[in-house]
Amino acid sequence: GLPQIDLSKVICHKYLVGCKKKERFFNKITTKARHVLELIHSNVVGPLFKASLNRSKYFLAFIDDHSKKRWFYFLKIK
Repeated sequence: GLPQIDLSKVICHKYLVGCKKKERFFNKITTKARHVLELIHSNVVGPLFKASLNRSKYFLAFIDDHSKKRWFYFLKIK
């Protein structure tokens, strides 16, 4: 088998704390969209641990409630 790895020696403690599972906003919504683009969720995520190729540290996400289609836009500043 694979050897056990102590993640506390490999990964920064602040990173592990930031990665804790959080209650999702979507779990609080009781109304579901019946049509495409009827209800759009949005969220700004970041700052990211590592910047993207174009130096973006944030991204803006849009999610269609009905189709679950997602759009992402990278942002250099919040």
